[in-house]
Amino acid sequence: MKVWIIRHGVTDWNTEGRGQGQADIDLSAQGKRQAELLAEGWRDEAPHRILSSDMMRTVGSAKPLSDRFGVPVELEPNLRERCLGDWEGRPIEEINSVIRENCPFNYCPPNGESLMDVVRRAKTILFPEVPTAYFSHGLTCGQLLSHFLGGDEIVGRGFRFDNTGVTTLEHWHGRWILVRHNCTRHLEELIAPSH
Repeated sequence: MKVWIIRHGVTDWNTEGRGQGQADIDLSAQGKRQAELLAEGWRDEAPHRILSSDMMRTVGSAKPLSDRFGVPVELEPNLRERCLGDWEGRPIEEINSVIRENCPFNYCPPNGESLMDVVRRAKTILFPEVPTAYFSHGLTCGQLLSHFLGGDEIVGRGFRFDNTGVTTLEHWHGRWILVRHNCTRHLEELIAPSH
């Protein structure tokens, strides 16, 4: 059995380098195309369940795959991105700089969440009984992947997730095996050089 962990498509705030957190920012036109290409380029077995953070950008990323296979999108708030509270919309480099200067795992932006809050949320996600696609956000995807692999928050910070990058795991002899990480081959149309 397989599971897939997928980061949402790009938003204008991603392009502008702004921290989104739980601000409900929709996909940009490019992000919508990425989601379409993800569904069109899906070469794996069909997921039996699709779980998504309840943010517009993740639901919008999941919808084309849902439409292709006729599998409804189930909303799961524990797949949300880290809440940045009063810092949402600020430059992400500025946010990261402040967090690095403090305790990166326990520091909490004003009215926001710490990384450990995200870790606790990721650990509430139950291991699936059927092939399942999870649509989430960069930081949360890393912690979810670490959860599946039996790692901790430090391991979870060691993974990169590009927009609509697909990470595939397979259940094998009682444990989860990482088969492919951050695959974006479905986006070749968007990155191919023009002539």
